[in-house]
Amino acid sequence: MDQQIQPAHIADNPKDRHWTPDAIALLGKVPDKSIVETFGIPHGQVFKKRTALGIPAQQKKREPNHKWKPEHVALLGTAPDPLIAKQVGVSTVVVRVKRRAMKIPRFPDPKTAPAVIPHHLIEQFNKLTDGEIAKLIGYSQATVSKHRRKLGITTTRLQGTLPEEANSLLGTTTDTELAQRYGVSVQCVNKRRHALGIARMAGPERPPITDEIIARLGKRSDKDIALEVGLRPTEVRAARIKLGIARYIPRDLPEEAISLLGKQPDGAIAKRFGVSATTIANVRNKHGVKAFRQKGQR
Repeated sequence: MDQQIQPAHIADNPKDRHWTPDAIALLGKVPDKSIVETFGIPHGQVFKKRTALGIPAQQKKREPNHKWKPEHVALLGTAPDPLIAKQVGVSTVVVRVKRRAMKIPRFPDPKTAPAVIPHHLIEQFNKLTDGEIAKLIGYSQATVSKHRRKLGITTTRLQGTLPEEANSLLGTTTDTELAQRYGVSVQCVNKRRHALGIARMAGPERPPITDEIIARLGKRSDKDIALEVGLRPTEVRAARIKLGIARYIPRDLPEEAISLLGKQPDGAIAKRFGVSATTIANVRNKHGVKAFRQKGQR
């Protein structure tokens, strides 16, 4: 039998056929993941090729030490870290590290804290969707939408389009549930329901406004009364306004708190003295003090 002649050149490994000069040139200059996504090379092969060539992985650039200005330090803990980070111009991690180093507690959990939306974002209500604003401040979209409607501000942008098949479900469940099911905004569902003349789903029967509740109106905040009697603050407020009873304004706000009006956000003062941001705003308006605004804001 004739002896089989071995080829003089062994073909390249098929795994190496992906490695163009451009791909090799990027090793260590960009994350391995970028090469994987750009050239379609498995991550394991990228790692093996880079280490075989003695090329170290790209090192993440450390964020330069931020020089904290007094006015920026004063913001820590007065709003969610992501929002403070956006205002100061650094990452959320930098804000969190600084806040913890100064032993400043984080902003209360949005699920339990009252909505405190900075004035410069309130001005964006008709430019950004409620969902976009919610992501900036850490509240749910429903909370932002409720706050916007309370201020009487309409939105010009809706997220998504509700499919026709959802029309039969309108009014049989909450707008929020339908919005989540079809991946659209609550405003989108609300607008379709109103356009078709469909009433919202009836909620549980609410307690009546009794003489005992009426006797409390104007003597305590609407929110406090609502919590005590099992009503919504809006229901208590509506009953108070209908009866011509003025809203409750505490008379014992400390002088220290009054001295801070307009110098710090209403929410920060409210948190410090254990009252609602609405209370602070009412007292501030009574004293003729304009709301606090960051430098550069209109």
